[in-house]
Amino acid sequence: DGSIEFNLGKTASDSSDIKWGENNDEIFYIKKSKGESLINSFNLTTKEEKSILKEKEITVFIIKAGRLYYISRGLARSDFKAAEISSGKIISSIELPYSSEYEFINPAQELINLIDKKHQTLYLISPFSQFPLKETINNVKYTDWNEGGKLLYGNEFEIWLFDLNSRQNTLLTRISETINNIFWHPNNNYIIYSTGDTVNALELDDREKRNLTEIVRLDKISDIFLNKKGDALYFVSQIGNEEGLFKLIIQ
Repeated sequence: DGSIEFNLGKTASDSSDIKWGENNDEIFYIKKSKGESLINSFNLTTKEEKSILKEKEITVFIIKAGRLYYISRGLARSDFKAAEISSGKIISSIELPYSSEYEFINPAQELINLIDKKHQTLYLISPFSQFPLKETINNVKYTDWNEGGKLLYGNEFEIWLFDLNSRQNTLLTRISETINNIFWHPNNNYIIYSTGDTVNALELDDREKRNLTEIVRLDKISDIFLNKKGDALYFVSQIGNEEGLFKLIIQ
């Protein structure tokens, strides 16, 4: 009936980066206290708040398989750390360049995907390997993985393909217009990318010159996504006097 069961105001006060736990009975969040950062949990059934760990400054975190992965920031460096939720014990730590804009992305991937948005650098991390920092990729603004371990990534003017198995980077295309989005087509034979006024499909094959198809061109296109089958494209635009969300059937 829309009624409020209990108030999280006191618990969530001065908190940030609030996330669901893996069992949906707990929420986790960063809380500031006496000049330090804590990652706390709050049990929605027992209404119990618990402190998992604390550092001088924690900026972001994710939860995967009973562990917390987070960024701890010092005066001249940042550290990627992994800790057990049950004990708060730190079990892995990697020194990284200082940055104020680290973010965890693509959480479903086996490797931890950590991006430094300020410097457009993507770190692929296997926290418990002998050499945990598996790859550092520069000039990254957009990313999309497929199930075959291939990472599609790009910046404002270039689109690249990184094959995790061969550790090979391939430049797919370079254009003069600003790229706004890139993603895989479900059949993995094409990629879709958009600019401010076009949506395009680029065929992936071994030929030196790849086939490029302009799917649609309008004055302004944004918020593009593809359905799971890959036969319908949705986007926000204006056609004539009508502005809104449009659907385009594609082959």
